Parts: sequence; C-alpha cells; structure tokens
Amino acid sequence: MNDIVNISYFGTEPPILYTIEEIIIKPNETKLVSLGLKIEIPKGYVGRLFNLHEMLILSNDVGVIDSDYRGDIKCIFYNPTKDSIKISKEKKIARLMIEKHYLIKEQSHLQ
Repeated sequence: MNDIVNISYFGTEPPILYTIEEIIIKPNETKLVSLGLKIEIPKGYVGRLFNLHEMLILSNDVGVIDSDYRGDIKCIFYNPTKDSIKISKEKKIARLMIEKHYLIKEQSHLQ
C-alpha cells in the first residue's frame, strides 16, 4: 500500500476514492485498477463501489466488497470507446458505500 490517503469525505456523503497512478485503458480493453486502499468492513455489512468516471464502465455496474475481504481495493473498468482513455493520478474514480445486508435463511419449501 502507499503512504497517500486516496479517500475524501464531504459532509455526510459516502467517501470518494481516487486513482493512485496514471492509467491508460485502450479501446475495448478491460483493466483492473488498484485504489491503493485496504479497509475492514464490519460483519453484516458490505461495501459497494460506484463508478464516477464519465467514459468508463465499471464491470457489473457496481463493485462489491465482502466483510471478510482484507486485500487491496480494486475496480474493474471497461473502455467501450474507440479511443484510449487516460486517467490522471489522483483522479476521482469511485464512490464507496457501506451498507447493511441481511442473511437469507434457506427454506426446504415455500408456503
């Protein structure tokens, strides 16, 4: 991990995450982008990453971070355009939301 904090808060809004290096994503390319950040999400909650880049598509629309994940937070982005997209270092790239989730009990049959 790096020494730079790549997260910012604005009042009560969910935090914004930034790139830690310059990134170039070629046309029709999918790239794993590290955010240089590790977090610990409490059990019973899940982290969701939402895309803030206007030209890229976040794989599966939203990234999900399970509460037991302890690795580097990364996003998978796809460039659907005909041109390469350059993302500068420290560019806003995603918003992180931590949300409560509920476990579903399996039923052998429904009534």
